[in-house]
Amino acid sequence: MWVEEESSISSSFDSAKSIVLNVECDMCNGVGATPQFHVDEHCYLAFSGEHANSPEAAVRKAPFTFFWLKTTFAFFWLMCKNEEEVVAVIAHELGHWKLSHTMYSFLAVQVLTLLQFGGYTLVRNSSDLFKSFGFDTQPILIGLILFQHTIIPLQHLVSFGLNLVSRSFEFQADAFARKLGYATALKGGLVKLQEENLSSMNTDPWYSAYHYSHPPLVERLAALDVSDKKED
Repeated sequence: MWVEEESSISSSFDSAKSIVLNVECDMCNGVGATPQFHVDEHCYLAFSGEHANSPEAAVRKAPFTFFWLKTTFAFFWLMCKNEEEVVAVIAHELGHWKLSHTMYSFLAVQVLTLLQFGGYTLVRNSSDLFKSFGFDTQPILIGLILFQHTIIPLQHLVSFGLNLVSRSFEFQADAFARKLGYATALKGGLVKLQEENLSSMNTDPWYSAYHYSHPPLVERLAALDVSDKKED
């Protein structure tokens, strides 16, 4: 089963390579051009040709998947990237799909939403809480404000936990791309994307663990290097 899926993924990669190679050079210098290509029934690519010095270049669109569809939609910026790096990024995103990261994230959001509604209901029906803040009645808006303020400490803990899970997903997707043989190309692609995003490449580990949903570049490259050494 896994061999068949891996063969299908490899076939999509080969198709993606040919597409990247056939893209005309003037696309890289175009403005606002976003041609789309259909690789196969499981993969769609959309390349943007906006210039790297344009204001829009500060935002980089990553590939994404829908957990209920076996389809990957990828948006790439071709500036300064070769076909191997593009394919490596596709491999990373397919790793998210293969490992069901999108589904887990979706379910987590739904659970948190239900918990928020449940928490608000408890606050809304707590007459003692309203009285402790000097309210004899229980207005809906006041209940919402009280709820938002009382869950702030919990929100920080939940946010920290979600970031840890998200960072773990990124490392797993990187490892998936490495197993397919794209470790070196992925490193190059990550470095270029980081440079274009003007993001910090080596943030304090504790600061990044709390504030960032994605690991800093240095941590991701180090994880790929460690994996390569283990295989050697």
